[in-house]
Amino acid sequence: MGLIQLLLRRDNIINLITALIAVGILITDWFFGDVDASVSFEVILFVLAAICVGNIVEREERFSSLEKKIEDQMHETKSLLKPTFVSRKVPPGFPELMKEHTELFYTGGHLYHFIHTHARSFDQWLKEGKSIRLILQNPENIGLSHMEMPCANYRPTSYKDQIRESLEILKGISACNPRARTH
Repeated sequence: MGLIQLLLRRDNIINLITALIAVGILITDWFFGDVDASVSFEVILFVLAAICVGNIVEREERFSSLEKKIEDQMHETKSLLKPTFVSRKVPPGFPELMKEHTELFYTGGHLYHFIHTHARSFDQWLKEGKSIRLILQNPENIGLSHMEMPCANYRPTSYKDQIRESLEILKGISACNPRARTH
C-alpha cells in the first residue's frame, strides 16, 4: 500500500487534516512572520482535539471491523459446532454423508476395508477441499503382538500388514493431493 493510499484511508482522514493544518501554520509562521501567541494556542488546542477525535474514530473503526470479522467467523463455524454422529447400526453410505459435509473423522484399528472401499472417494473429496481425518493403530506397536481381540482369527502379523497397507494407500492419496498431510 502506497503512502498516499495509506493517508487517504477513511480512518486516517482526520489525522491527515490535523497534520496539514499544523504544517500550514508552521509554513505561515516561517514565511510570513510571527503568528500571534493566542492564535497559536488556539490552533494547538484544535490540533490536539483533532488528534484525539482521529484516534477515537480509528479505534472504533478497527473494533467495528474486528467485531464484523468475528461475527462472520462465528456464523461460518456454527455448522461445525454440531457434528453429525452416525449410528453404527445403520449408517448411510459415506458418499451420501459427504455430499452435505466438509469433514470426515473416522477411527479404527486398521481400517483396511474402509480405506479400500472409499479410496477413490477420499481422493475426490480432498480435491473438493474437504477434510478427511483417519486414525489407525501404529503397526510398530509391540502391544499388537501380545493382545487378544474379540474378533475371530486374530493374527498379529496379518493385522499389522493390513495397517501398513492402509497407510500405503493413504500415502498414495496424499501424494496426489498436495494440500493433504499424513502423520
